[in-house]
Amino acid sequence: MHEDIVTLTGVSDITGLGAGTNVPFTFIAHRGGPGATAILTVNSLTFPFNEILVQGAFEIHDQD
Repeated sequence: MHEDIVTLTGVSDITGLGAGTNVPFTFIAHRGGPGATAILTVNSLTFPFNEILVQGAFEIHDQD
């Protein structure tokens, strides 16, 4: 288990690139404040969105 990484999966209604209904996605976020990275992969597209957090923080809590 990587304590500094969280993976979220689900389905969403998407507008714009990859538009569709009930489109599967995966969002991987790395713990941290501004400068922390995240990757959003949408199954209706062949490329991921690589993101850098500008404001706020990704906080990851244990599931105890």
